[in-house]
Amino acid sequence: MMIAIDGIDGTGKGTQSKMLEEYLTKKGFTARVISFPVYSSFFGKMISEYLNGVYGSLYSVNPKLASLLYAQDRQYFFQTEAISTNEILIFDRYVNSNIAHHSSKISEKDRKSFVDWIIELEYNTNKIPKPDISFILDLEVDNSIKNVAKKKKREYTEATHDLHEANIEYLKETRKIFLSLVNKNNTHLIKCDNDGELKDQNVIAKEISSYIDSLLKIQ
Repeated sequence: MMIAIDGIDGTGKGTQSKMLEEYLTKKGFTARVISFPVYSSFFGKMISEYLNGVYGSLYSVNPKLASLLYAQDRQYFFQTEAISTNEILIFDRYVNSNIAHHSSKISEKDRKSFVDWIIELEYNTNKIPKPDISFILDLEVDNSIKNVAKKKKREYTEATHDLHEANIEYLKETRKIFLSLVNKNNTHLIKCDNDGELKDQNVIAKEISSYIDSLLKIQ
């Protein structure tokens, strides 16, 4: 079984992925979190450079080339990683993140064809597996920015906000696209704040696990 957790920056994807892993382990399942990008990989190192502005500013890098780096990072993982048939994989970022983050740089009239291109690349050309269930974690952009600023030092950047996180208008557009993906391909919305107030992580985790309980028939 494969579970994908996506959403704009600062929504707590990593935290919720780990909490879900712990929950499933306590229930007797074999679960593992995979965080994409894998920054130690060949393509992951290039993504690190991209997010640090080495290849240019946010809108100067061709979105197809940027999204290709993320897609190849995932493909390499599945080509080289041994995956047991009885383990549950929890993806901290997956294809929906590639769609939202890079199609937000595309004009609305060309956006659908770009999204179709990413889906063709990831699932048909690279043949990575589709998740059984996906979640979009959602926050107001102001809360996203505040949460990112609270993060500890990350392995891929010295900056407080990377190339994606630093642009408010970009985050707003990316959030809009994430929301448009809800209810498609078994994708569920998880609100992480109410009227600007952050929700407790345990409350969010319980909402996510309720979907998983139903899917796995956990009592």
